Amino acid sequence: MIRRETSPELVNAVANAPEVHGHIAQHSEPMDWSPAFTDERIVILSNGEDAVGVFVETAPRYFQTHTMFGGTCRGAKALEVAREMIDYMIPEYADGIWGATPMSNTNARWFNRQMGAKVIGHDVSDHEGEMEVFALFGEVS
Repeated sequence: MIRRETSPELVNAVANAPEVHGHIAQHSEPMDWSPAFTDERIVILSNGEDAVGVFVETAPRYFQTHTMFGGTCRGAKALEVAREMIDYMIPEYADGIWGATPMSNTNARWFNRQMGAKVIGHDVSDHEGEMEVFALFGEVS
């Protein structure tokens, strides 16, 4: 069951888990997602356990997504949870979801394709090098 998070405790726990932190943090300091809960453009969803989806509205009804999956939420479980998050967002809150994944992150790029995302371009403006830009429109399930 997907829920909208209203406080940072679970988000911080997943983000700071050793198997997650090194992939999303640009430093070794613990992450604190508290400020995200004051930004009206940000929707944070979770499965209440080990998966978090952060959706940032970049244009009316279009959201950039960032996902974090703990070590107990990988493979088929991660795909199922992510599909539930997308179904939560589209069509009620969003018309489209997009993101950017480093070309070097082959697991995440595979994940995006399994979700039904389409590659819509590439970007080289990020500090991580070339990024594959992907998008989802409409329901995924």
